[in-house]
Amino acid sequence: MLDYASSLAFAIENRRGNPRLKTLFGIVRALNMDANDIFYPEMKHGTPIQVKLHTTFSDCSDSGAEMLYEVCCAVLSSVRKKECATIE
Repeated sequence: MLDYASSLAFAIENRRGNPRLKTLFGIVRALNMDANDIFYPEMKHGTPIQVKLHTTFSDCSDSGAEMLYEVCCAVLSSVRKKECATIE
C-alpha cells in the first residue's frame, strides 16, 4: 500500500493539504480511480455502472480490450435478439 503519514491523508481529506503530484498520482493509482474525478469533478463520466465498467477494464492491454470488446458485442447481440423475440 502507500507509505504516507496519516496526517497527510487527514490534511487532504479536509482540503488543507497540497500534495505533490507524485504523491497524488500514487493515491489515485492505489484507489484505482480516474484522476479526472479529482481534477475535473464537474465532468460527467456516465452512469455508475458505466464508470464501474470503465474502471474495471481500464488497465487491460490493447489486445485484451479488443477481445473483451468482441465478447461484449456478441453477448449484447444475443441478449437483444432474445429481448426482441420475447416482445413479439
